[in-house]
Amino acid sequence: LALLVNSIKILNPLNILEQGYSITTHNDQIIKNIDQVNLNDHLIIKLKEGQINALVEGKEKKNG
Repeated sequence: LALLVNSIKILNPLNILEQGYSITTHNDQIIKNIDQVNLNDHLIIKLKEGQINALVEGKEKKNG
């Protein structure tokens, strides 16, 4: 049972916030690809202590 509980904790995406990472969303969808956002979109950046409301002013696609 302890192993199952530990596995659930590890797989919880919110646990990455404890490690200093963030989760960025747009319209309640997690952003995984630059093509999911457009200029002037409003994004939510979730951090351990709260969230940041951001506006997309530009984007640069990685080459290769």
